[in-house]
Amino acid sequence: MALVVEFLGLPGAGKTTVANKLKAQLKEKGFKVYSARSLFRHKVCDIMNLSRPCRLQFKLESLSRNRVQYLTKTLRNSLFSSFASKYSEYVRLCKNLIYSLNVENNYKRLLIRWLKEEGAGWELFNRICSDNVIYLNDEGFLHRAISYFVDIDPLSVELLKYIELAPKSNFLFYVKTPPGVALERLKKRNDHVYWHFDKMYGNNIETKYNSLDFLQDRISDLVAHKLIVVIVNEGNLERLVYSLI
Repeated sequence: MALVVEFLGLPGAGKTTVANKLKAQLKEKGFKVYSARSLFRHKVCDIMNLSRPCRLQFKLESLSRNRVQYLTKTLRNSLFSSFASKYSEYVRLCKNLIYSLNVENNYKRLLIRWLKEEGAGWELFNRICSDNVIYLNDEGFLHRAISYFVDIDPLSVELLKYIELAPKSNFLFYVKTPPGVALERLKKRNDHVYWHFDKMYGNNIETKYNSLDFLQDRISDLVAHKLIVVIVNEGNLERLVYSLI
């Protein structure tokens, strides 16, 4: 049976770190593990008749980069179109939330691109899923709500509607890291998310991050349809592996 694992956590909480370590351990146990990006690499390699997806980066010198970018964009748009037809209310709500944000247009375009990538990845996974396949969505639909609801009351009916409409995964791994720690990580690695928040909130950035921590707690409380595993300080990976198998 194919499984979908979604991660929730503040930017800088350690979701990708946990996902990468978890991916390595699951592969050792014989599972095929994918993210949205790795699924796209596999599919593009199939189209270009490359024998191994990991060789794609080495082939770019002899193949047109524009060709690869065109194939990736075309594939993403086609898959997202199918996703949007199945989850039309969800996509409509996401776009309304994005366009209502009080942020620069460049950031809105980035959120739209992420929405397309996440939707396309979900559609592609559901087309190829089979036994012993696990989809690790370290920046999935629930995590993205942190961006959409950054200035909206977490007790709003709109958040409940968002969670009801979002595609459902089998597990939710909640990487629970203190807001101050996550924020400091973003600052140290010069992450674009930090500078975006710093530009918007200035001296109130820590207060805003604390409010986002409450928002993700609210999200985890609302997703009763999922099996939730809370990970504190990147937790015990063996426990995560056994919760899946």
